[in-house]
Amino acid sequence: MSASNVQRDVQRMEEAEGEPERTTGFDIYGSARIRYRDQGETSGLQDGGSRMGFEGEWQFTPGSFLIGRYEMGFNL
Repeated sequence: MSASNVQRDVQRMEEAEGEPERTTGFDIYGSARIRYRDQGETSGLQDGGSRMGFEGEWQFTPGSFLIGRYEMGFNL
C-alpha cells in the first residue's frame, strides 16, 4: 500500500469519528405562535401560524435512511 493510500484511509477514519452515528428515531414537535395586531378601532391577539407534527427516520441499510415528516397547522 502506498503512502498516499494510507494517508487517505487515515483521513477517512478521522472524518468518520467526528460524525455522530445516526439511528432510527421518532420525534413529536409543536409551536404555539400568537401575534398582536392593531387594526384601527380593534386590536388583539391572533393566531400566528401555530403548528404541530412528527418526524421519523428509519435506517433500512447501513448509510441508507427513509425520512418522513407530517405537519399540520391549528388556530389558537
